[in-house]
Amino acid sequence: MAGARWPVSSVKSCGLDRAYYLTGTARYILEHRILHVAITEIAFNATSADGRPLAAAVPVAAPEPSVEDILRQRQRDGEFRDFDVGAVAGVVRSAVTHAMVMAQRAHPGADLDACAGELVRLFDLGIRR
Repeated sequence: MAGARWPVSSVKSCGLDRAYYLTGTARYILEHRILHVAITEIAFNATSADGRPLAAAVPVAAPEPSVEDILRQRQRDGEFRDFDVGAVAGVVRSAVTHAMVMAQRAHPGADLDACAGELVRLFDLGIRR
């Protein structure tokens, strides 16, 4: 699923690109629930030959534009304050993985659109000028 496109490239300002990224991801997780749960289970249970747990990050799909692209563009537009784009993008991806995928894993009927909305508000408060 590499190169997946979320409808964010034509959206401007007002947090809509972040909203589309997060709600698009929520829908993607719902549509591919079994895949995400399986990858999570593998990641949680993976061990080395001697039985030690492995730490792994498994990208399922790389949206275009990337989170970094969205953040950099909003910094250039003056909408966002200065921050380390790599660090913030990592936190956004981690929030998606941990908040959305884990919620879906524990509660298959979880409202991921509501979760995405909360994440949009959280990030908006943290990075907007």
